[in-house]
Amino acid sequence: MYKKQILRALVAFSVAILLIGSALAFTPDSGSKKVTSQAGTLLNSHVTGATDTAVVATLTGVPNQAAHVYSIDAVCSTGTSGITIADAAVTKFATLAAGVTTTRLRVTWAIPLTGATGNTVTITLATCGSGNTGTLTVQADQY
Repeated sequence: MYKKQILRALVAFSVAILLIGSALAFTPDSGSKKVTSQAGTLLNSHVTGATDTAVVATLTGVPNQAAHVYSIDAVCSTGTSGITIADAAVTKFATLAAGVTTTRLRVTWAIPLTGATGNTVTITLATCGSGNTGTLTVQADQY
């Protein structure tokens, strides 16, 4: 009898936790838009540049839509480099000039870095130095 009571209590507790978790997951916040998955047109890319060249991912502007960058990932074969993200002519994000090395750099935004509606967003991994290559991975969308 005692085991059944404990089991019922555990089931009731588990159901309560699930309901509270569900309620919290759908509670609107104070105006910021936390996106948990990509939507619209996916603009993901993974590119290794030619030797001695920058790697550029261009999210071309579309009227009435904005580009959203969820994460960037970059690495140099050797040498160092930096990344900039520009919304039209405005720099929205930049690493240090030597922020990217042979150790993979990954930056993720809980709330996506969002360009202005209709603007082209450009993510640039500068050259990693003479004789070196860089690899840039971008997770982005547009809607």
